[in-house]
Amino acid sequence: MEEVNKFQSIIIFAMVLLGILIGQIDIVQTYSEYFIMPALMIMLFLVFIQVPLKEIGKSFKNTKFTSTAIIMTLYER
Repeated sequence: MEEVNKFQSIIIFAMVLLGILIGQIDIVQTYSEYFIMPALMIMLFLVFIQVPLKEIGKSFKNTKFTSTAIIMTLYER
Protein backbone atom coordinates (compact mmCIF):
# COMPACT_ATOMS: atom_id res chain seq x y z
CA MET A 1 0.00 0.00 0.00
CA GLU A 2 1.34 3.42 -0.93
CA GLU A 3 1.93 5.94 1.83
CA VAL A 4 -0.63 8.30 0.29
CA ASN A 5 -3.38 5.69 0.50
CA LYS A 6 -2.78 5.23 4.23
CA PHE A 7 -3.69 8.88 4.84
CA GLN A 8 -6.42 9.17 2.22
CA SER A 9 -9.16 10.26 4.66
CA ILE A 10 -6.96 12.91 6.23
CA ILE A 11 -5.90 14.19 2.82
CA ILE A 12 -9.53 14.42 1.65
CA PHE A 13 -10.52 16.31 4.81
CA ALA A 14 -7.57 18.69 4.38
CA MET A 15 -8.52 19.31 0.74
CA VAL A 16 -12.12 20.08 1.77
CA LEU A 17 -10.84 22.64 4.26
CA LEU A 18 -8.49 24.08 1.66
CA GLY A 19 -11.37 24.33 -0.82
CA ILE A 20 -13.50 26.18 1.72
CA LEU A 21 -10.67 28.63 2.37
CA ILE A 22 -9.91 29.19 -1.31
CA GLY A 23 -13.65 29.62 -1.95
CA GLN A 24 -13.60 32.79 0.14
CA ILE A 25 -11.46 34.61 -2.45
CA ASP A 26 -13.57 36.91 -4.64
CA ILE A 27 -12.11 35.91 -8.01
CA VAL A 28 -12.51 32.22 -7.17
CA GLN A 29 -16.16 32.82 -6.24
CA THR A 30 -16.72 34.59 -9.56
CA TYR A 31 -15.36 31.78 -11.73
CA SER A 32 -16.02 28.74 -9.55
CA GLU A 33 -18.96 27.53 -11.65
CA TYR A 34 -16.53 26.89 -14.51
CA PHE A 35 -14.16 24.80 -12.38
CA ILE A 36 -16.62 22.51 -10.60
CA MET A 37 -17.52 20.12 -13.43
CA PRO A 38 -13.94 19.60 -14.73
CA ALA A 39 -12.62 19.14 -11.19
CA LEU A 40 -15.31 16.56 -10.40
CA MET A 41 -14.64 14.71 -13.63
CA ILE A 42 -10.91 14.53 -12.91
CA MET A 43 -11.55 13.39 -9.35
CA LEU A 44 -14.05 10.70 -10.36
CA PHE A 45 -11.83 9.56 -13.21
CA LEU A 46 -8.93 8.99 -10.81
CA VAL A 47 -11.09 7.42 -8.08
CA PHE A 48 -12.94 4.95 -10.27
CA ILE A 49 -9.97 3.65 -12.19
CA GLN A 50 -7.78 3.56 -9.06
CA VAL A 51 -4.74 5.15 -10.67
CA PRO A 52 -1.68 5.22 -8.42
CA LEU A 53 -0.49 8.77 -7.72
CA LYS A 54 2.71 8.17 -9.69
CA GLU A 55 0.71 7.25 -12.80
CA ILE A 56 -1.68 10.24 -12.95
CA GLY A 57 0.19 11.86 -15.83
CA LYS A 58 -0.02 8.69 -17.88
CA SER A 59 -3.75 8.33 -17.21
CA PHE A 60 -4.51 11.56 -19.05
CA LYS A 61 -2.74 10.21 -22.12
CA ASN A 62 -5.81 8.02 -22.63
CA THR A 63 -7.04 10.51 -25.20
CA LYS A 64 -10.21 8.64 -26.08
CA PHE A 65 -11.57 8.77 -22.53
CA THR A 66 -10.23 12.25 -21.77
CA SER A 67 -11.67 13.78 -24.95
CA THR A 68 -15.03 12.09 -24.33
CA ALA A 69 -15.14 13.52 -20.81
CA ILE A 70 -14.29 17.01 -22.08
CA ILE A 71 -16.93 16.83 -24.82
CA MET A 72 -19.54 15.68 -22.29
CA THR A 73 -18.64 18.65 -20.10
CA LEU A 74 -19.08 21.06 -22.98
CA TYR A 75 -22.50 19.66 -23.91
CA GLU A 76 -23.60 19.77 -20.26
CA ARG A 77 -24.00 23.53 -20.44
